[in-house]
Amino acid sequence: MSTKIAVFGATGGVCLAAVKLLLAEKKYKVSVLVRSKEKFENLYFGDAIADDKREFDKNLEIFVGDVYDEDDTNLKNVIRGSKMILSGLGALPKISFSLFPSRWFQFSQPHICEETGKIILKAVESLPVEERPSRIIGISTSGLDHDVPFLLDSFYKAFLHVPHQDKAELEELLTNQTLIPEVILVRGTLYTTGPTTRKYHATEGKKLGYTISRNDVGHFIFTQCIEGDEWVGKKPLVTY
Repeated sequence: MSTKIAVFGATGGVCLAAVKLLLAEKKYKVSVLVRSKEKFENLYFGDAIADDKREFDKNLEIFVGDVYDEDDTNLKNVIRGSKMILSGLGALPKISFSLFPSRWFQFSQPHICEETGKIILKAVESLPVEERPSRIIGISTSGLDHDVPFLLDSFYKAFLHVPHQDKAELEELLTNQTLIPEVILVRGTLYTTGPTTRKYHATEGKKLGYTISRNDVGHFIFTQCIEGDEWVGKKPLVTY
């Protein structure tokens, strides 16, 4: 019987990479909640496959909905019967030119991580115990504990204080909740659009790295957080 993994934020590069690896393994059933199936399809297949040749894996369930709609039955259906939840929801920046550098990056949903985290946990709580997941993997960020080089830490403080505060609140929420016993909080450094290299490092504590590709974070999540147990209860920092 296939192991079900529920994914929120599947149109983001990290979760999308993880979804593809899960489906390639053929022993997982993946359910995703997306606002636009068309957007997810275009990101999943890219430009390499013509529209009439596209066919999703039979082990992929796509539910259309908005995580903010707490009454949407698809929210519960995505989670129901899953062994793990992977959540990569986060704020997207809008670049704005200003005389003040602190205003260069604007975020329309500054509390999206904490808010959606609470909604997901509420949906879990509404399910019978036997249908609840036993692990949740949350995509957080580096820099919350000054665990990156000085220049990157300074960049975070100057430009990304708002989303970092949101990630910190998500970490506190998931760490203190009691519904899902196993928690892993993945902290990547600055994301790039590079390929999967498998040449990254994962550690707890400070690491002298600046960047990591979304594909490599997805690979780390799949190989070490879903297929492995080493990082349960920890906050691994992933970087080159």
